Amino acid sequence: MTTRRGLMQAAAALAVALTTTAQAEPTYSPGASDKEIVIGTTMPLSGPASAYANIGKAMEAYFRMVNDQGGINGRQIRLIVYDDMYSPPQTVQMTRRLVERDEVFMTLGALGTATQAAVQDYMNENGVPQVFISGDGDRFADAKNYPWSINLGPTYRTEGGAFARHVLAKQPDAKIAVLHQDDDAGRSAYEGFRSVIEEAGKGDQIVSVQTYVPTDPTLDQQVIAMQGSGADVLFVHSLPRATALVLRKAHSIGWNPQKYVVFAGSLISSAIEPAGRETALGMISSAFRRTVTDPMWADDPDVKAFHEWQQNYAPDANVNDITWTYGYDVAAAGTELLRMAGDNLTRENIRHLIGNLDGFRTPMSWPGLTFNTTPDDYFAMTRLQLLQFDGERYVPIDAD
Repeated sequence: MTTRRGLMQAAAALAVALTTTAQAEPTYSPGASDKEIVIGTTMPLSGPASAYANIGKAMEAYFRMVNDQGGINGRQIRLIVYDDMYSPPQTVQMTRRLVERDEVFMTLGALGTATQAAVQDYMNENGVPQVFISGDGDRFADAKNYPWSINLGPTYRTEGGAFARHVLAKQPDAKIAVLHQDDDAGRSAYEGFRSVIEEAGKGDQIVSVQTYVPTDPTLDQQVIAMQGSGADVLFVHSLPRATALVLRKAHSIGWNPQKYVVFAGSLISSAIEPAGRETALGMISSAFRRTVTDPMWADDPDVKAFHEWQQNYAPDANVNDITWTYGYDVAAAGTELLRMAGDNLTRENIRHLIGNLDGFRTPMSWPGLTFNTTPDDYFAMTRLQLLQFDGERYVPIDAD
């Protein structure tokens, strides 16, 4: 005879069993299922920042490899790439299409501080992860106000501060000129640089501050003004095209200050080579990932894996163009994040994960540089490696 107590015990056991089963079942947000995960990104496939278009191409090639290897936790990755022409209004339109029409699970590696800032409120209001942005404005490390957004690397403020400390160590009495892009990214880089100089009591050594916009056809006036200030150090926040204009003009008028150029604007293939390698001799930049063509990494397992991927999935890629390395790293970081999510493929879980990165690294990260976040602090990387151009390649000098 079944007693009331027996029935209650059976019911409790069934409830536990159902709860356990429910917890074990995969959970999904839009863009994720048991078969695929849909990811979106916007890239300047055309326009003034098209030098970065290969980031998107590298991401596509990386996910082809991932899919050939069985996907992520058994799910195929579908990457949707739209051209935003490095134009914030176009970024808004393309991002809304990704979220509302394509129903992507998240965006990954979308490029540009100004462009991604234009959609940051929208992404956070709608709870769509804006992951590993290819832009280094401080706003992408603002965990309090934008918990759904995070970049992949040091912020421009961090980078500017590192350059300023190097100037103070090597040329403490230098007169300094600054050129920066007239947007949030450029202002962030300048503020990071200026704050360190001013904290050292040497703010009056910044003798010229010039700005530009990416569509400026020439920067001749800015360069002439900076030369006229008597500056013997030049700090530049720029895109590659603008860097080439500065290098070429400075060289033509015989002005040769010690140049510091942010990573984003220092690419050999699209900044230095168009101006001529001789124009950039001695220029200092920074890195948080390795250069895959540098002989010093020839035996590194991660670099070997990159070359194997490139030969099989991107045979036409120019490995001297660091945008391919960057795109590879962005895709690898996104892949690892999705692996960490397991079967809990909810946007909320992604938000939780990006706020709890501990020792997270990408395959191309410089040794010793890792990502570390808390729910209240998304300044994931606070150190970087300084490099100097020797006429052929960048060589490591000092670590900040």
